[in-house]
Amino acid sequence: MLVSIITVVKNDLRRLKKTVLSLQKIYGYSEFEHIIIDGKSNDNTYDFVNKLKLINTNILFKSSNDFGIYDAMNRGVDLCKGKFILFLNAGDKLLISRIELVNKLKEYYNVDTDILCFPFQHEFAGKIIYRKPMKKTRDKLPTSHQAMFFSKKFIKQHKYNLLYKISSDFDLYQAASFAKIHIITSCNDLTRVESEGVASKNFNLSYMEHVQIISIHYNGFSKFYLINKIILKFCIIKILNCIFSKSIILKIRKVFYHL
Repeated sequence: MLVSIITVVKNDLRRLKKTVLSLQKIYGYSEFEHIIIDGKSNDNTYDFVNKLKLINTNILFKSSNDFGIYDAMNRGVDLCKGKFILFLNAGDKLLISRIELVNKLKEYYNVDTDILCFPFQHEFAGKIIYRKPMKKTRDKLPTSHQAMFFSKKFIKQHKYNLLYKISSDFDLYQAASFAKIHIITSCNDLTRVESEGVASKNFNLSYMEHVQIISIHYNGFSKFYLINKIILKFCIIKILNCIFSKSIILKIRKVFYHL
C-alpha cells in the first residue's frame, strides 16, 4: 500500500463530511487507505462512517475514548499500512488528483525519507492563500502539517508527544533528519487547510510550547537564536492582530508566509 490518510474527529460530522467528499477520488483504489479515528462522538459520526464503509472497502474506522488529538493520531499510526502517511484534519480537503499524487510519491519510493513537504492552499478569513513549501529551518514547519507526508518508518519510530497540547507536530518535525526532509514544488497543491483551528485559537499556548520544544532539542547559540526568532514572530503577530483587521492581515500573510 502506498498511502495512508489519517483523519481524527470528535463531534464534528459536518466538517468530516467535507474531508470525505474530497477523498472520493481515492476511495476504491488499492494504493490508498483512509483511517478515521473517532473520539466517541455523539453526533452520528459513528453511523455515517459505518455506512460509508459499506461502499468503500479501503476505509478503516475506530471509535474509542482517547487522551486528545495527538493520542488519536498515534492510534491511527498504529493501524496504518501505507509507505507514506498524511494527516488530514476534519474540514481539510485533498485537492491533488489521484494519478498525480501516486506518480509523485513513487518518485520517492526508494529514497531515504522522513518527510515530504508539498504545496497547499491556506483558507483564511474566507479567502484562499496559495503556499509553496519554504526552505528548511528549525524554527517553523516548511509547509502545513496537513501538507506533509511522513514515511511510515519515521512516524512509527517517533510518533506524537502527548505532553504537548498544540505543538506536538512541531516537536515531531525536530526529530526528522534535515537530509531526509524533501521540499516538493513541482506539482499541484496537495491540500486545502483551514487556518483557524486549534493552534490559532490557543495562540499563546502554541508559542509557549514552541519555545519549550526548542529548549529541549537544542543547546548553546542555536537554542538562543531559535527561541528569539520564535519570540519575535509571536510579538509581531500579536501586534498585527491588535492593530489590523482580518482583511489587512490576510494581505500581509500573502506576502509573508512565515506569519
